[in-house]
Amino acid sequence: MGGARLCELLGELGYEGHHLLDSDSFEWPFQYEDVRPVLEWLCSNLRLSNVLSPSELSQYEQFLQEGKLLEGEDLDLAYDSISAFSARRDNQEAVFGTEEGLKEIR
Repeated sequence: MGGARLCELLGELGYEGHHLLDSDSFEWPFQYEDVRPVLEWLCSNLRLSNVLSPSELSQYEQFLQEGKLLEGEDLDLAYDSISAFSARRDNQEAVFGTEEGLKEIR
């Protein structure tokens, strides 16, 4: 795995100029033992589904400008309120029903 795979990944993720990239220019980061596992993980796991589409990016920027993004404790509370795997028992029971149902799922 190296620069060629990284350039290929950029193309898969929608980077329009990927065909102009020289894959040999991207070999040097793979030479560092501390960096290589991260790059290999990225090349193996990053997919188009992990990237915001242009309309999603526009919506994100709009939310950012309007101050509508949740952060910190507010984000944690919102996540817990919808997450089926919340640490809060009352939320789990609301999602899964009885405790036996939760145990079966786990």
